[in-house]
Amino acid sequence: MDEPENNPYQTPQARLDRPAESGDITNFKRISAWWVFGLSIITLGIYPVYWMYTRSKTLNSFHRNEIPMYLPNTLVIIVVASFAAAFFEQSEIGMQISLLINILYMVIYLTVLFTLRSRLMEVMNGPSAGKYYIGPVITFFFNAIYLQFKINQCIDNQSNSYMLG
Repeated sequence: MDEPENNPYQTPQARLDRPAESGDITNFKRISAWWVFGLSIITLGIYPVYWMYTRSKTLNSFHRNEIPMYLPNTLVIIVVASFAAAFFEQSEIGMQISLLINILYMVIYLTVLFTLRSRLMEVMNGPSAGKYYIGPVITFFFNAIYLQFKINQCIDNQSNSYMLG
């Protein structure tokens, strides 16, 4: 009779576990940059750390040049240590430890931020995307809000080009 691959009534077969191709910015969830801004204020700066952690994992799922996950993981640990160190700031040594943790936080935060920026630029300027530029100065001042804005801009332009073409 009919072979299984020629049966028109058979359920379509698709591999859903394969990673997306490099350069596919649509793997990111489109979230309003205003939501990122609002959540950053409401959570007192914790949301940008969560945002960078989740975007790093998403980017690593399909990009060939992965972000080392020890960086975002270290950032999360430092945030927790910063809250713990706040209880010991009454003493001189506690204040010095807190200062050291905050300096370490800023160094790791900026390292993760600019690593994520460079990987996003690679994805946005890949073969299936247009040419996008993510400014380093604006990234420094607006962090996750600006990067989410650029991700949304790229997603919108790709979805518009799919509709037109």
